[in-house]
Amino acid sequence: MAESGQRAFIRSLHACAARAAEDVRERFGLDFVGVSIVPDGSAPILTWQYGAGSTTGNYALIHLPEGVGALGKVQKLRRGLVVNSVEDDIPQGELFQYPIIVAEALASFLSFPLMEGDRLRVILICATRFVRTFDEVSCGLMQQYAAERFSLMPCGEPPLEVHGKQEGFAYTEITHRLLQAQEDERRRIARELHDGISQEVLVAQIELRKLGYLPQEEWPAAVDAASGRLKDVIAHISAIARALRPAALDELGLVAALEALCATMEKAFGVRVTRSIADPGPLGSDKEIVLYRICQEALSNACKYSGADEVRVSLVAGEGRLILRVADDGTGFDPHRPQAKGSGLGLGGMRERAGLVGGSLEIDAASGEGCAVTLAMALGGAQ
Repeated sequence: MAESGQRAFIRSLHACAARAAEDVRERFGLDFVGVSIVPDGSAPILTWQYGAGSTTGNYALIHLPEGVGALGKVQKLRRGLVVNSVEDDIPQGELFQYPIIVAEALASFLSFPLMEGDRLRVILICATRFVRTFDEVSCGLMQQYAAERFSLMPCGEPPLEVHGKQEGFAYTEITHRLLQAQEDERRRIARELHDGISQEVLVAQIELRKLGYLPQEEWPAAVDAASGRLKDVIAHISAIARALRPAALDELGLVAALEALCATMEKAFGVRVTRSIADPGPLGSDKEIVLYRICQEALSNACKYSGADEVRVSLVAGEGRLILRVADDGTGFDPHRPQAKGSGLGLGGMRERAGLVGGSLEIDAASGEGCAVTLAMALGGAQ
């Protein structure tokens, strides 16, 4: 199919998706039907774009790589999945593998692919919020009806029935650790908000209330004290916000954000950071944040642990490829047996991030010879 024909075909899938989801839901007495139009590319990020029967719209917040969640697992396996009872078949500690369950409070579901020849085009999830058995007959009928509504074909294999821990159904270890790190970060932020900011605001509130009991001549000093306290609160909130999402990335763009990152690291650690950063043009928010975070991690590792006098950061775009390189002249290490420092997520975490956008990460290091971290990814338009 020519490129223009491909685009027209994808548009036709989007045009019928919402109505098809509602038709499937009504036809089979379901509580929720989600639809994902699978984007082109070797490692696309998957989303549920349409949801019939959604109570919150939270399904649209799910973004998953291949192999993760009911959506990513169906894409990877290219066949359906059945969970007849979330409570019985998925251990509590493994619910994080299926974010759609939490987003839509699902109790049972069938998720399956629809094909155009050997090409996976659409993934659906058909679910209830009460326990329901999806037997072989009902699974076949749902898949055939959905295929007709999208003018596609069901896959030729019966769906897999999920029972707790099964080979091929788990996150990679590094993804699990990344998710745990995210939860740890959320707890840290919650503590900062409760124990730090809320207490600072409370003290400022008390100082302002005291104005009602103070002589008027003491008001200026009390107002100054409260104002100073609130300035500290603002600074504290800004620090948390910068840690969550670099403001420069949204306000000034990728190049300015990387320049600011290099300058901050240079000042904080006293290591010379030389940079040559070309403007790659619009990449899309997913690629930009992955590139920024990998640069941040590599640069932080080099400044903290390598003992380097100089770190060189370069970003080069050309021939449809984007290359980020962070190299230092430090002590180096054995990349096959790195010592875990900090969160222990450094190298594996960077590789995992690179894979989310179809990129690759190379570590060129040896003891006593410094280290170079190279990220390569395809150039692409804004997403």
